[in-house]
Amino acid sequence: TEGAAMGFFNGMSDSEINDLSRALTHYCFRNGAVEDIHTSGNLTEADMKKLNKYIHNRIAGLLVALRDGREDGVYRVLKAHGV
Repeated sequence: TEGAAMGFFNGMSDSEINDLSRALTHYCFRNGAVEDIHTSGNLTEADMKKLNKYIHNRIAGLLVALRDGREDGVYRVLKAHGV
């Protein structure tokens, strides 16, 4: 249920949030089409670092909001993107 999902984030340390955000970044972004584009030479290593940091920080921000009970902010982001 929704409450149980939110409870998953309760008590997570900043370090755990960082680790989870890194894993999700790799799962959703790095280990897929973007990596293929990078290896074909269309994205530089500097581009990849910039994109990875951006995605990681966005995911971490959402996870921190969930952990800190600010689901309303997460719902606003989702609604703004048609979810």
